[in-house]
Amino acid sequence: MNDNEEIVMGNGRKNNLISQAQQNNPIPQEYIDSEFVIPTEIISLASKGIYYIKGQNQVKIKYMTADAEDILYSPELINSGKVLDVILKEGIVDSNNLDPDDMLSGDRNQLLLELRKTGLGDDYKPGKMKCPSCKEEHAPTINLNDFTIKSASEDCDEKGWHEVILPVTKKNIKFRFMTGHDEKAISKSKKTIPGKSKIKYDKLVTERYLRQIMEIDGITDKIYIKKFIGIMPLKDSAFLREYIKRIEPGLNTMVTLECDKCGHVYEHDIVLNPIKLFYPDAEIDE
Repeated sequence: MNDNEEIVMGNGRKNNLISQAQQNNPIPQEYIDSEFVIPTEIISLASKGIYYIKGQNQVKIKYMTADAEDILYSPELINSGKVLDVILKEGIVDSNNLDPDDMLSGDRNQLLLELRKTGLGDDYKPGKMKCPSCKEEHAPTINLNDFTIKSASEDCDEKGWHEVILPVTKKNIKFRFMTGHDEKAISKSKKTIPGKSKIKYDKLVTERYLRQIMEIDGITDKIYIKKFIGIMPLKDSAFLREYIKRIEPGLNTMVTLECDKCGHVYEHDIVLNPIKLFYPDAEIDE
């Protein structure tokens, strides 16, 4: 058949030829004139939507596919540190226009974990740990389904701020939870040590506070807040950090472990390493 014959061919003749071809080379009906259906799940967010303008409390995600591998092993995305952001955005198929960058960190981590489970399974190896009883190292395998969801409490104000009084300075602090935008900004935060211009260190704690603390004793001025953060007693800082961690919605990563050396059973808070989570076969120095 040449190009001219194709152009003048009527629809009826074309359909007959297609039908004849299908009879000669049978194709399963589900693959004819239909798309492959990717499984999806609806996830109820730990935040319960109370921190979002539209109150979005559920998100639909799709199972990770071969396309996700292209993302995970893209040199450009790896070098830019954007791999997990892209995995999250590509994995969400319905969020009612809630941008993943606007989501609380706890919701983002919850969705990333659910996406990981759809593509790489439920088993996670966090690395070597020391048994508190026999002091020997062991390397447990964690079932990610053992993690529970820590849902949001509803004792925040209309702005989504929470309130607490620090134990040492007795300052009344109002704070909010971190979002994807905050995480990205903090990852770029560096400070030069005075007198040693070539040495840099991450300002992870103080930068988090600067973004999270919205008010101190009724004062919202960021210059004042920054000055207070710089002189905040360590006891106040530790208290605030633990308090935020305790009430922040997200994953409860405390699990029960058993030492394979002595049989001791103990509770341990698992730190999720993004590399171990999405690249389980990668070699990482302990």
